[in-house]
Amino acid sequence: MALKTRLGLILLIVGIVNTALAIGVSVKQWKLSPEGLGPLKIGMSLKEAAQIKGISLSRHKPDVYENNECYTETIKGIKGLSLMISHGQIVRINVNTVAISTTAGAHIGDSETKLRSLYQGKLDIEPHRYEEKGHYFTYSADGKRQALRFETNGKRITRMYAGQEPQVYYVEDCL
Repeated sequence: MALKTRLGLILLIVGIVNTALAIGVSVKQWKLSPEGLGPLKIGMSLKEAAQIKGISLSRHKPDVYENNECYTETIKGIKGLSLMISHGQIVRINVNTVAISTTAGAHIGDSETKLRSLYQGKLDIEPHRYEEKGHYFTYSADGKRQALRFETNGKRITRMYAGQEPQVYYVEDCL
């Protein structure tokens, strides 16, 4: 009888853990594109973003050093991801984690060579403003004012983000 009770308890615990994991946000499955990241879309309001299951925004308003024109917002429990907000809308999504890839398969840490092969001649390249050997690679969606942008140190992707013009081209977040 004790064996059945233990087995039942183990199955109950496994079920609870699996249910909790299923309810939580699985950012690793989200893909970054010029349109956004998973269910988070460029142009979406903060109110709409807050209604996505599992999303809990950090604050909903600018802090003392920011204003409604442009500020950053984070999602509770998700590291390496921030949202640039302007007038209550998501205008850019910043990715600083290897856990998230683009729809083409690019990750932070990938080489410039791999990035070029993934986007096969569809990238605009500029010198980086702060990294002497670094670059900005930009992939623009056809006919849209949205883009993916990658920063490199001359060898590897160090940062990537999706956004609308002009914010996707900002170098220091809101600047």
